[in-house]
Amino acid sequence: PAMALANNDAADSAGRIGQGFRLRSMLASIEAMYEHATSEVRLLETENASLREQLGLQLGGPPSQWSDASAALSWSRAASVSLAGVCATRTSKQPLAAAEADGDCPKWKSAVLTPTAVSTRSASDGDLEASSAEAEVRADRPRQKSLEAAPAPASVQDEEEDEDDEGEEDVAKAKARAAKAEAEAKLQRARLEHARPIIRRPIPAAPELELDEEGNERTTLVLFYQYIEPPWTSKQHRKALNFVVQLGRKNGVTGRGRCAREGLNCTLTGTASGVRAFCQGLRDWNPVFEDTDFKFTDGLPHKKKFKALTMRKVDELVAYGLEGAYAPSLSKNAAENLEADDYHKMMADPDAVIIDVRNVYESAIGHFQPPQEGAELIIPPVRHSFEFPRWFNRPETKEKLQGKKVMMYCTGGIRCERATALLDQMEKCQGDFNTKGIYHCRGGIERYMKTFPEGGFWKGRNYLFDRRLEQVPELRSKDELEKDIESWCSVCRKPWGIYRGAKVCAVQECKIPVIVCDECQGADPKKMKCPMCEKGDKFALRQLSPPRLVNLENATRKRKHNGADFPVAQRIPPKKSKHTGKEPSKRLFVGKLPLATDVASIGEALGSRVKTIKWLLDHERGLFYGSAFVQVRSVEDAARAVEKAATEGIKMGSRRLRVNFAPPREDEEWPPKDYQHLERPPLPKC
Repeated sequence: PAMALANNDAADSAGRIGQGFRLRSMLASIEAMYEHATSEVRLLETENASLREQLGLQLGGPPSQWSDASAALSWSRAASVSLAGVCATRTSKQPLAAAEADGDCPKWKSAVLTPTAVSTRSASDGDLEASSAEAEVRADRPRQKSLEAAPAPASVQDEEEDEDDEGEEDVAKAKARAAKAEAEAKLQRARLEHARPIIRRPIPAAPELELDEEGNERTTLVLFYQYIEPPWTSKQHRKALNFVVQLGRKNGVTGRGRCAREGLNCTLTGTASGVRAFCQGLRDWNPVFEDTDFKFTDGLPHKKKFKALTMRKVDELVAYGLEGAYAPSLSKNAAENLEADDYHKMMADPDAVIIDVRNVYESAIGHFQPPQEGAELIIPPVRHSFEFPRWFNRPETKEKLQGKKVMMYCTGGIRCERATALLDQMEKCQGDFNTKGIYHCRGGIERYMKTFPEGGFWKGRNYLFDRRLEQVPELRSKDELEKDIESWCSVCRKPWGIYRGAKVCAVQECKIPVIVCDECQGADPKKMKCPMCEKGDKFALRQLSPPRLVNLENATRKRKHNGADFPVAQRIPPKKSKHTGKEPSKRLFVGKLPLATDVASIGEALGSRVKTIKWLLDHERGLFYGSAFVQVRSVEDAARAVEKAATEGIKMGSRRLRVNFAPPREDEEWPPKDYQHLERPPLPKC
């Protein structure tokens, strides 16, 4: 009896062992099918966290212990059916239907089989399972080929096409969910208190007095702008400029500012209490500054403080060439200001485009990088602000923005104010051009970076025009910043992400800042070219016309017609002089000069030393009528003079000068062979 009992036990054990091998073989088959499904997922570019989670939920999962062999077998059949459905790009709403029909595993309805669980359990069973799985896959191949060779009925083909369309929709939705999940994950680590502006709120209290490493009181910096509509009159403009200067001196504030009839734009430094007293003084003077978003940065080293206060009287806060009547209305602008966290969320929208409104050399060292399946980033090839409206007016640009949610961003928000208003005005005027909404980030990159100290969707450095030079996310490590670098030294081509040494492009018509590494600071300046000039860009934007749309709210009395209100702007053809629209050069055409003038006075008016001057005389009588070709030290000096003449004006006595670029013609010798340097216009010969 004992022997019989032992034989029975041995047979029973052998049966269980055999059943265990079969179960492991089936699990290996499941692993093989899962690997095939994973490869299909990669081909469709849907290998992301969201889809992995969805795949796991479709399969159901095994218990922690294999206590019931028949239940495990039923589960394996159900999992095989579900995996086969995934391979065929079908979705199984009831992955456990087969097992539940057998009544074997009702307690597993909420269980989940993850890819990790399958691969770990299968890999631990050794080579036996791998060979079994390979044999089963090999045995299935002839049958699969014969099925592929047989033509499917038309109804089946239609069904498959419908399923393909549904599959594409599912993939698109999965991508959108993945982008949204990435945005939400970054949002969890945001400092949302920094995303809210202080508009119509009390100015925050100054921090306690703190000294820097050199024993000096730390500096506070404030960035702000405020547009005025309707614009100040000329008299109000002068009073505003004088008040701001006096208020700055009273509170010990230094820095730079632009004061135009359309408003005020400043970057100022001082003590924490002094800067805040200045901002409160603006609010007390004019309630419109209650709507100003003052952006404070405390605790900077004392050496980051500006040495003096400089306020420029200008015609336009941003040199778009849209001053006065051509400035698009802000009060009628339908664009929406988004707080930093809301702007962050919208970057995950695949139906949106994001436009970097800054100059291209600013974008080179840092820009937003939306999630892979989110919004599309556009960096316009704009060297200077006056080219941006021309880029907007291109048919290719309008086609790119058609039917999209258009998002914009810049350093602090001021450039986006006018840019979004311009796009809104174009949309209202041009019936064939429509977007799904226009948005920009309130407070710009400055506020976004404080809201997301780890960077959020920001990549690289934020180019600044103050003494900080650049801004980086507070908690981003040096290694991460190094990985973010996409720019390179213009001389040796090694990756480099900072501007130092005030180096500019060697191309005479360009002269925008270029990146030069520490080792190449002493290199030949002729080797230093910006990426656009290296690619052979021919300044095509400068040859285009900007949209000239009149906004009668800002128009002078001469442009208004019987006091009528024009909600939709009229297109006015631009008026061009002979030398307007020329490529930048050191040589300028200067007109409307006083008849009694000299080289020193002209140089002082232009803000640059005059190297060469050719007084233009009447051909018949040899008389001077107030025009000259003037060559200054650099293209940069010439560009500043042209911009100043176009925005705030350059006067000599009571005359407002006409200043434009005047590059020599290809067949023109400059300076002329018979050139003689004369300090004053020549007298006519008797």
